[in-house]
Amino acid sequence: MPIIVRFSDQLDIPALNATLESEARQKYADPKQRKAKRSWLKRVMMIEKLQQNSKKTTRQLQDFLKSRGTHRKLKPLWAVNSIAAELPADLIGELAALQGVQQITLDAKIQGPVTDTVSSTSNFWNLDATHAPNLWKLGHTGQGVVVASMDTGVDNTHPDLGPKWRGGAHDWFDPYGQEAAPADVNGHGTQVMGLIVGGESGGYRIGMAPDAQWIAAKIFDDSNRATLSGIHAAYQWILDPDGDLNTDDTPNIVNNSWDLDGSTNQCNQEFSQDITLLKEADITVLFSGGNYGPTTASSVSPANNPASVSVGAVDTSLAVDNSSSRGPGACGGGIFPGIVAPGSEIMTTDRMPLFYNFVSGTSFAAVHVSGGMALLKSAFPLATASQLETAVISSAADLGSPGPDNTYGNGMLDVQAAYDWLEANIGNDAAEAH
Repeated sequence: MPIIVRFSDQLDIPALNATLESEARQKYADPKQRKAKRSWLKRVMMIEKLQQNSKKTTRQLQDFLKSRGTHRKLKPLWAVNSIAAELPADLIGELAALQGVQQITLDAKIQGPVTDTVSSTSNFWNLDATHAPNLWKLGHTGQGVVVASMDTGVDNTHPDLGPKWRGGAHDWFDPYGQEAAPADVNGHGTQVMGLIVGGESGGYRIGMAPDAQWIAAKIFDDSNRATLSGIHAAYQWILDPDGDLNTDDTPNIVNNSWDLDGSTNQCNQEFSQDITLLKEADITVLFSGGNYGPTTASSVSPANNPASVSVGAVDTSLAVDNSSSRGPGACGGGIFPGIVAPGSEIMTTDRMPLFYNFVSGTSFAAVHVSGGMALLKSAFPLATASQLETAVISSAADLGSPGPDNTYGNGMLDVQAAYDWLEANIGNDAAEAH
């Protein structure tokens, strides 16, 4: 049986935070340098501890299997102190009773996203609606920012996308080993990435942050299916893409335009630990809110995890898209979605030789927020992930009923207003150059 074994020994984040400042002072005497390097140092400390824990539990499982006369390939998921493996079914009950084993679950497969392509005569309304061009005029176009996508892949031959790939040996991750270099046999991931970093090679302005770079994890295989362990492995890769703690190559933002099968109005916590770790590592995590509206209480997981930013969709008239999922969120009953953005009749890149297509859905609303945060991060390089999220949520333009609601969330993405919020609340310190 393909299973995931979860162990109870987990990272003590409060203890790590308690020692972080003293470690930072020892390594960096200059306060400005210390501030700039703090997030990277925390990631290093986190990863070292996580990998230490994982080595212990991996040895424990290896010893158990050896004592039972079987040898199996183990896939350590060190970020969540778990191990994925295919083990004989008759050993699972005995393994569950092993000291330190918290839970054993099936390494289930989930279905990948399917794009709703549409016919449209609208042109680029989406970028103007977010006020992204205002930040471009100020010189903030995503430069110096890296956005990761966890999706079906990216067609790297597209002229709007290929030049924006960071391009290192470890800037592409396929947990299934099917594609050695960026590729996309589905198209959804290519459409998603176009709205984040797409340029204007075809004469059309496509992306929110055209000078940002991208890396990608192909969490859905060539048959458009994903294993839970493959997604866990991708989040683990996000924390340290090249596997070298001496380099700071972590992305600033991670876009997730997918949801778990059968999670409508359910609180599935499969990836809650991954999301928490990324947040602690100062990485913004965004999810599409789901296309299960207009029914109320139609939130999906992992988007309804309170630690992530969930995004609903509006149409060309800024009315909520009919299919956009509504709240309240199933994980604690909070406001859902967190924010809305354009998600109807949106022009974006597509797999070659199609070049471009018009798409709809919350998958494409989410990427407007990811790209918008990339613009804000390029304007305020020292802003933390929490500050960026607060800026976007606090400055959203109220739509629908006055105040936050479970249709429009906190309102419509307005990157100009978010920029003004950051300037007023954290000022020039966060705007210093990298």
